[in-house]
Amino acid sequence: MTLVTPTAVGGAALNIRYLQRRKIPAAVAAASVGLSQVVAFVLHLLLLVVFAAITGSQAHSLQPPTWVYFVIAGLIHHRAHGRCHPGRAQAAARPAGAGAGPGGCRGCSR
Repeated sequence: MTLVTPTAVGGAALNIRYLQRRKIPAAVAAASVGLSQVVAFVLHLLLLVVFAAITGSQAHSLQPPTWVYFVIAGLIHHRAHGRCHPGRAQAAARPAGAGAGPGGCRGCSR
């Protein structure tokens, strides 16, 4: 099933169907499979961070680990868009796509 469907969708559908065949209600089956998928995703992210920290920590290197660059890029992006989006209420009042500039930022000219 997982060979012919998108990643995790076929396996999740198959697991839900299996649980339904075992007389488990559809809502409970979907919730348990969904929770399983979320836990697997969080664990994958956690392991990525742990292994990135392990492989990126070299005491003799003057270059910071790769994750530092991602944090800096995120801060720069957040500060740049923080000035053009002072509040969510103002952005929600505008129609979708109003004022979208060349940068693609909704609700402003950036």
